[in-house]
Amino acid sequence: YSLTSRENLEKAEVIKPGREPLRLANPMSKELEFLRPSLRGSILSTLAYNLRHKEETVKIFEVGRTYNPIKDELPDEREVAICTLAGRRFHQSWNSSQEIIDFYDAKGVVEVIFDNLGLKPSFELSQDDDFLHPGKSSLITYNGVQLGTIGEIHPRILDRFEIDVSPVAFVELYVETLLKFSQYNTRKFSDFSKFPASNRDLAIIIESDVTTEQIK
Repeated sequence: YSLTSRENLEKAEVIKPGREPLRLANPMSKELEFLRPSLRGSILSTLAYNLRHKEETVKIFEVGRTYNPIKDELPDEREVAICTLAGRRFHQSWNSSQEIIDFYDAKGVVEVIFDNLGLKPSFELSQDDDFLHPGKSSLITYNGVQLGTIGEIHPRILDRFEIDVSPVAFVELYVETLLKFSQYNTRKFSDFSKFPASNRDLAIIIESDVTTEQIK
């Protein structure tokens, strides 16, 4: 549904100061009272439901529209793809690793999507998204334009949805903007090199506050 409750929006902290979500004049119930300004609360409710049913690993996504109010105009509508991953990285088996899903699993999802669209994403440190864990979140950009967000959901948010699995990896992509860039990119075949491959291992000592993108 494109409708949700105020409680759900408040738990996910998606109501911004001075920007009240759009409320229906005659809602059927409190659970279907507001147009969603974000899909974050909805997908966390779905994640919590699945975890309560003893699912050890949950990987879910949703594609839908968000509605943000503009004074004296129709709302700003944006198509968004959102994804959460939680639990074990591999299915439980006698010879499988017990590793837990984290930020880098979400980063891998983004890189596969962009690769299939012929794009190469950049990741920039995110400073002001309280929904995500500080130091474990990034903006997804391409040619200097933000195309989404990636990170681990803040434990404070998880507690509100009664999610006891941590970390929960998260991806949010702006579909329409992403597709605009992808339509101008076509895959081109590159001939094989005439020379054998040569690998080099490099070790670089840098300051702890230097990001990977800066090194690139």
